[in-house]
Amino acid sequence: MTGPGIADRIATATTAAVDDAGLIRIDEAAVAAWLDALHMTDPHARAGTRQVLLELLEEAVGAPLAMRVGAWEVSLPWQRMPGLVTSALLAGAVTAAGVDDVPLIVLAALVPLLFTVQSADLQPEGDTVTATLTSPLGTPDQRSAWWQRLPADLRHELTLQELDGLVERLERAGALRDDHFAHTVRPAPSTGMPHRPVILAVADEWFPAHGGVSSLNRRLCKALAAEHTRVFCLVPAFTPEEFDDARGAGVELLRAAHLPGRPPRTALMRRPPLPPGVVPDVVLGHSRLTGQEAKAVTEDHFPAATRLHLVHMSPDEIEWFKVDREDDAGERAGNRTELELDLARGAALIVAIGPRLHARFERDAHAVPGVPPVHRLDPGFDADDRDREPTPGSPLQVLVTGRIEDAPLKGLDIAAQAVGRAVKLLGVPDLGVEILVRGAPAGTTAELRSAVLAWAGTAGVSATPRLFTTDAELLTADLRRAVLLLMPSRAEGFGLVGLEAIEQGTPSLISGNSGLGLLLREVLPARLATQVVLPVRDDALDAEVWGAAVFSVLRDLPGAFATAAEIRAIMARQRTWGGAAKQLLQALRHGEAPDVPV
Repeated sequence: MTGPGIADRIATATTAAVDDAGLIRIDEAAVAAWLDALHMTDPHARAGTRQVLLELLEEAVGAPLAMRVGAWEVSLPWQRMPGLVTSALLAGAVTAAGVDDVPLIVLAALVPLLFTVQSADLQPEGDTVTATLTSPLGTPDQRSAWWQRLPADLRHELTLQELDGLVERLERAGALRDDHFAHTVRPAPSTGMPHRPVILAVADEWFPAHGGVSSLNRRLCKALAAEHTRVFCLVPAFTPEEFDDARGAGVELLRAAHLPGRPPRTALMRRPPLPPGVVPDVVLGHSRLTGQEAKAVTEDHFPAATRLHLVHMSPDEIEWFKVDREDDAGERAGNRTELELDLARGAALIVAIGPRLHARFERDAHAVPGVPPVHRLDPGFDADDRDREPTPGSPLQVLVTGRIEDAPLKGLDIAAQAVGRAVKLLGVPDLGVEILVRGAPAGTTAELRSAVLAWAGTAGVSATPRLFTTDAELLTADLRRAVLLLMPSRAEGFGLVGLEAIEQGTPSLISGNSGLGLLLREVLPARLATQVVLPVRDDALDAEVWGAAVFSVLRDLPGAFATAAEIRAIMARQRTWGGAAKQLLQALRHGEAPDVPV
């Protein structure tokens, strides 16, 4: 059954609020009233239509509504409202039909030229938008003739080839038949099959070019995809190799719709190019790296979705050791901690990586109104089960890896001093030990090498700095070539570098000031934990304690590798990525964070 046309319904709802100057005040309440007048009840359809309408309003007033302080409000001539709302509804319907490669603002601008707006209609029982084409578009010649009549600025925004693709997609979706358009703007009705949750992760990359956060996101997405969920990962860009890597694990990469002249990260806030009818149940963002974008995507595009805010670092701990910054460390730490808590407001859960971050953010969240519960996620150790033996050849290589521009934070001085002490204790003149430092910024290797040799203080130690890299093969080769990994961090939210070394079966010494160190103490028997987890007090004793531990490893490499294999086996049984994904999904189903089993 078809009622009054869209334009008529909007005009009726609009004229009652017109002032003496012929202007209508538009705010969230007005937008909601228009959607009510259309009898649009589906939350996903409402959210999509609202978003297109906001983009049109921003274009009309020449300023982003998001930049307005408090509740936004604009005034426009009331006669424009039926056309704007109809354009938003039709543009949303075209997008729902599967046209995701044309910006919505261009589609909305084309709507009055593509469809007869006055004949557009909405069937309330199905949220189905119908309209009549202004011109036949069934043949290439017809499309070319129609395109030639477009204004020059629209021809620039929509090429003839893009128009051909738009029409073909609409025809394949069954939305265009003869001279009529019809398509639902909400997801298809349930088939009665069990619901497969849809998870959208917002990340700044797929392969970890910028460190541990990206690595964890990649592993978590793959683990969630293995748990009967459909996982998408929205990134600014990806390579064919990244696409294949994700697809091989059941994760679908989405390229954010880039805005010319804007930084790539801003594209993450636009509506993701999800397949037709797909709406995320869960949106996942990472700390202040993509937490803002995840919050915007949820609130602006998918308000019915559940949002998770993952925290990977504690600014109050780590900022004090970043000595090369120009601003005040305490001020920076305070601002970044407040930002994390602000981003967490409105989320369903804070997801803290490991026990150290969980304890800190559970304390902070408890004291701040509006901040959700904190769920602890322990990363898995089950990515690699190959056997390891001591690497033949010489010199023996000890590995320190991470972003070395923060050398004091990573404890590079402690590591070098410890290796120097161990070599002196061994008392073997011909024994060569090389410290491989992976993670040096470009242009700093000579200075870094001199500093490491000075800290080591003995002729039996050499130093080889290597530039920071994201090449997985190079990083794996580093771990499998080394006889020992050192992670003497003065503060570390978790420490994925140490986890990866344990996975590889490489002997490792881990800071007790890290989330990984706390986790190892929880899970491992005391006899093993005391061998691998060492205190960092930031005093002269550190070099002595760590030097003795390095000495113990180097004097008995077969024994050290046997211990590493035992530690890997225990951790791989007790902490798996599958288990982490299951616990996170369980926390979402129950709306609370369950205890992590030990």
